[in-house]
Amino acid sequence: MNLLGLLQQRSGDAPLWLTPAGSHSAAQALRSAAALRRTWASAGGRAVAVWAHDALLFGHAVLALDGFASRLLLLPAALSANDAQAACREGGVDFIVADVPTAASDAMPQRLPADLPPGGDGDAGQIAERGALATEWVLATSGTTGLPKLVSHTLATLAATVQRDERQGTQLVWGLLYDPARFAGLQVFLQALAGGSALCLPDRGEAMPAQVQAMAAAGVNALSATPTLWRRLLMSTAVGSLPLGRVTMGGEIADAPLLRRVTLAFPGARVRHIYASTEAGVGFSVADGLEGFPAAWLATPPAGIELAIAADELAPDEGELLIRSSRLASRYLGQVLPKDDQGWLRSGDRVRRLDGRVTFMGRLGGCINIGGDKVFPEAVERVLLAWPGVLAATVRGRRSAFTGALVEATVVMTPEAGSGDQIRSMLLAHCRAVLPRAAVPGVLRFAADLGLSDAGKQLRVAA
Repeated sequence: MNLLGLLQQRSGDAPLWLTPAGSHSAAQALRSAAALRRTWASAGGRAVAVWAHDALLFGHAVLALDGFASRLLLLPAALSANDAQAACREGGVDFIVADVPTAASDAMPQRLPADLPPGGDGDAGQIAERGALATEWVLATSGTTGLPKLVSHTLATLAATVQRDERQGTQLVWGLLYDPARFAGLQVFLQALAGGSALCLPDRGEAMPAQVQAMAAAGVNALSATPTLWRRLLMSTAVGSLPLGRVTMGGEIADAPLLRRVTLAFPGARVRHIYASTEAGVGFSVADGLEGFPAAWLATPPAGIELAIAADELAPDEGELLIRSSRLASRYLGQVLPKDDQGWLRSGDRVRRLDGRVTFMGRLGGCINIGGDKVFPEAVERVLLAWPGVLAATVRGRRSAFTGALVEATVVMTPEAGSGDQIRSMLLAHCRAVLPRAAVPGVLRFAADLGLSDAGKQLRVAA
């Protein structure tokens, strides 16, 4: 099965993509894909990259290229020209579809015309699934520094957890806040396409309130975002205009205060948090309103996966989460996945088992070394976010001549809570009462807003 095979199962006049400029039907998309394949005939059976700011161009391009190109490399829109060039070189890319302006001297692959056929003038009958290639999908990891790793998937591993329910799917309108070239954005794109739902594509260059207004006008009732994005959404009064019945979050730790806030904001919605990564695919989703996942899943996990903890000798109830699944990526390009000889993937996430629950402590690679004590930024952030009046918090390591590093925290407060020395003292006292001494912020700042990575995650760069 390829994307066009899935699309051909939908009603031709069903709305597929909703943009500020209008609606695009499934039949229009099929005709456009046929026209693009004719225009891009030289790319048949070759490796092609898609590097698009415009989500509509992204959608048309992947529809046309899946089953047509031998390899499909998805480049995040925010990637620099140098990193995009390096990724194309590493991915053996022959052609690129792009609307990102680059200098004429950039040594990029040959560009394919990015102009979409007006109204779609192709013959949908020419794009039957018969004889389609098994396209290799290659995605970039969401690392914040350096060239991201390139991860190889198939459409089957990417769409393994997509719910194909045409009857229920037609009742949903998904909103896309992510870059569709990222794993999380691609999951929303695939769920809407295969599930029979419409997908609203707001202009991601607009401010969040404008994107929310565009989604409300389109009737979006299903939305996925990172916990950081959900906090930002909840800071906007416009979010109340969204008639959400389905809420998902993933990409970061979903803490209990945020789960409660989202549930209160959308009392009729089904709220789930999802564990997934570019390498592991979609692992599992949790719908009981609690942090982490049931410890019983270590013995009897959800269908399709196996879970284990590589226990720490000094802390037997803690360790790195291991995953084994048919949904795993096949490899990194040029490297092997961090799997052992039994197929267990090292997730890079440290977890703790306590009172029948497995909760996430943080990313092993993001741990701050404070004079020999290891501090997870996520643990400090959860404590700060539990304080009334804290809307958002980010924690990072800051160099220190005495301890090697110290904890620096930046928080966003509600207007009612205010900021200043008294609030700072109260927050630090709260941290001292809950956190180990090494984890208490040595520096605590107030800000009006916090920066995001292009994947919608918290930015934590050591100072």
